[in-house]
Amino acid sequence: KFSAEKAKTLIKDIDFQVGRTGSITPVARLESVNIGGVIISNATLHNFDEIQKKDIREGDSIIVERAGDVIPHIIKVIKFKEKKRKDSYKAPNNCPVCGSKIVIDEDEVVIRCSGTYQCEAQIIGRLKHYVSRNALDIDGLGDKQINLLYKEGFIEKYSDIYSLKYKSNEISSLEGWGDLSFNNLVTAIEDKRRVSLSKLIYALGIRFVGEKNAKAISSVFKNTKHFVKELNVKGGLSNSVIEQMKNVDGLGPKAIYSFNEYLNYKD
Repeated sequence: KFSAEKAKTLIKDIDFQVGRTGSITPVARLESVNIGGVIISNATLHNFDEIQKKDIREGDSIIVERAGDVIPHIIKVIKFKEKKRKDSYKAPNNCPVCGSKIVIDEDEVVIRCSGTYQCEAQIIGRLKHYVSRNALDIDGLGDKQINLLYKEGFIEKYSDIYSLKYKSNEISSLEGWGDLSFNNLVTAIEDKRRVSLSKLIYALGIRFVGEKNAKAISSVFKNTKHFVKELNVKGGLSNSVIEQMKNVDGLGPKAIYSFNEYLNYKD
């Protein structure tokens, strides 16, 4: 008999989630099972090395574990001699969302979509990060709202968020919206127009630029006006700013390169 945190179930399917930095995580879709009063229907497979190591395949009977608020994960596969299993699972060669080539980082176990600025999953992921609690923390713009507003064509890039106030009639008429919820959203957006530069840099969702590196990068700029000026420099950051960044304690070359690459990208 299993403890309240574990249960036996079946893998119906294995598919993928593409994160805002392009990392592709395999996810097992399970036959729903009750674990400690919570109905579980998905489990993370972490990465493709994990799939190979545990020899996880579609159709397998497995033991899944849920500990506290941690995402459920598969402990092991239950193998039956008389049961024919499906073929071993292989990592994709192309992104399942945008079709871009998959790249493999030598120093990481994850595989990554190379279509950083074309991949819809990454674009939506960055938008969600931008408004999230640790970033700009805009009330009324959760995952559900971002998904809907992106699907309806109201938001495609960060600047579109600040133009939503001109779409009163269109957005108020959407399912689940109304004048009150729309006005509350506009107020929440306007309240977050003025934020610290480090918060803004973190909110951009650039790979290798977490809260710590965002603070380090912001220290190179005198103010937001200086930062915006650098945004308009052709070819990315000026050499003088890059040299300053290299001298910031704890700020590594990966973060500097990734930050410069992001600023150098033009729609």
